[in-house]
Amino acid sequence: MSEWQDISTAPKDGTWVLVWGAFDREMPQVHFAAFNKGTGYWLDTYGLQEDPWVGNAIGATHWMPLPEGPAKPTTGE
Repeated sequence: MSEWQDISTAPKDGTWVLVWGAFDREMPQVHFAAFNKGTGYWLDTYGLQEDPWVGNAIGATHWMPLPEGPAKPTTGE
């Protein structure tokens, strides 16, 4: 897996990534987020459930690409 990188280097093309930050809480957390060019804010999955224009991951300080998913299982036949 990649190392955490400064948020200034994150893709701003709508690619979903992992972001790290304190956000609106005191304890830092990891969010699954994408940058919204229209608003200039980081949008996380919580924002999608409530209001897609709310930048819930505004306090992001670091990012990393999503990890690869698991390998496709074999049928064993």
